[in-house]
Amino acid sequence: MSSSTTLSIFTSLLLLILFLLLLHSSPLQGRRMNNDNNTRKMMISSHDDDDDDDDRILYLFSLIPKRHVYIINDLGDEMGLTIHCWSKNDDLGQHYLTYHETFSWHFRCHLFTPTTNFVCDMRWNDVHGLFPVFNQRRDAGRCLKNCSWSIRTDAAYSFNEPDQTWDPLYKWPGREDNA
Repeated sequence: MSSSTTLSIFTSLLLLILFLLLLHSSPLQGRRMNNDNNTRKMMISSHDDDDDDDDRILYLFSLIPKRHVYIINDLGDEMGLTIHCWSKNDDLGQHYLTYHETFSWHFRCHLFTPTTNFVCDMRWNDVHGLFPVFNQRRDAGRCLKNCSWSIRTDAAYSFNEPDQTWDPLYKWPGREDNA
């Protein structure tokens, strides 16, 4: 088993434990301490138990970090880029980017299984490519918070956050300058 798989399983188990603790613990909101006659009494304001469960789930969900994807048209002056991106659950639509224009979105990854994937179909001039711009398994160590892509005439480059480098992950099919 690889170290990234082990880390993913460990993280999932840790989040599951946190979820169960939050779900079964008493809510902290709505409480205040009161000192009457030198005795401490817990004063609990009235609240709806269903709202507390929703608050706990929202709190747990907020522990999963947001990932941001940025796609930058670096093809050159007067070269437009048409992109259409989607995941299993979301279609982000088609967008036209002019030179140095950026299209971005954010999301949270799946909690217990590393299956979050976003794919983009990209076209410019007579060139066409389809590839994943976010793959939870691949990008766990590459995109810690931001997954940035620089779309260039020779390849689609992904920014590796830990190494601080632009890596050409996808060469354009049928391009002579891809040798």
